[in-house]
Amino acid sequence: MLTPVYSLAITAEKRADEVKLSGSLAKLVEEDPQGHPKKVFATAPKYLNADLGLRVVDVGANVGTLTALAAGLVGPTGRVVAIEPHPNTATNLRRTVSANALTNVVCLNVACGAKPGSTRLTDEPRKDDNNRIAADGRGITVRMTTLISVLRDLQIERVALLKTDVEGFEVAVLQGLAGEFHRIDALYVEVIDAKLQDYGKCSADLISLL
Repeated sequence: MLTPVYSLAITAEKRADEVKLSGSLAKLVEEDPQGHPKKVFATAPKYLNADLGLRVVDVGANVGTLTALAAGLVGPTGRVVAIEPHPNTATNLRRTVSANALTNVVCLNVACGAKPGSTRLTDEPRKDDNNRIAADGRGITVRMTTLISVLRDLQIERVALLKTDVEGFEVAVLQGLAGEFHRIDALYVEVIDAKLQDYGKCSADLISLL
């Protein structure tokens, strides 16, 4: 039985950010055009405990806010897989991992969907936290894989937390698990019907998968 998990509720226009760890707390720093810190957002995911060896998969990792938090909590024997399809955002994700010396994080610059191949992704540099699979076929071409392929390739049998926030493409991401939800202990999914409808889906379609 999956455990429902609720949003971290972090919002920011993540144009030039950096995540820094402080114990089990991470801070998201948003800079102004001159590079000066403008806003600081902080949170700690209470649904992850300090047990060692946990596996976390972050689909739609963006610059690594949840990735850094999770990496600090699962410990050096734990593992976090951070998946971000946009190449520029993925570069900033790797910067976050490097800045925090997160040796237990694997970064994948790839999209996740129901089947492998390639897809089109929007390319909005001023709204990099809102880039999504391009329903109209515009944007840049990125490689697509499936979640079950990621888990098998990395030899991950069980996931303590699977988070997916992909701007309406969540149903396809979960379809890519090929029904193997028994691998997942806790699931956090963004569910916004208006965004799901862009891909011909709704919240009922998502719930029916679980």
